[in-house]
Amino acid sequence: MDDYKIKVENISKGQEKVESRKEKIEVMHVNEMNKIKIDYVGNDYMALEEKQGNVDVLKIVPVDNPMQNKGVNISDLLGQEYKSLFEDVRKKILKDIRGTVLREDLKYENIGLMRKNGGFWIKGRVNYQTDYTTSYIDFNTGFIPPKKNGCI
Repeated sequence: MDDYKIKVENISKGQEKVESRKEKIEVMHVNEMNKIKIDYVGNDYMALEEKQGNVDVLKIVPVDNPMQNKGVNISDLLGQEYKSLFEDVRKKILKDIRGTVLREDLKYENIGLMRKNGGFWIKGRVNYQTDYTTSYIDFNTGFIPPKKNGCI
């Protein structure tokens, strides 16, 4: 079995005595030093942020197999018709990037969840490099995660 170090950090800011504190779990693989943050856990899926080398990628993975290499893509999660809608939103983001896009192979899988206005939304991520700096832009797709297949 691989050796994992789990770090739990309180993000409730000053609510030390509250029993139901929100917590963020970071899992660090000791051998490869890949860092994984669990952003959300639903009935069937988990939303993760994973450091892959010098690139931070988002992944939505099944709860029963969270350490798989690839996450589900936008069409697996929402249906084929959303793939072109996702591409349209992503193209608007790409116009503002002043650098080289990284990990184009993960274009439809670099997705996660964000909480906004009391609900969950699917977000996308574009990783890019400018000169010697690697960075990313997260964007709201405007898509609500499906309840029917256990995402939320």
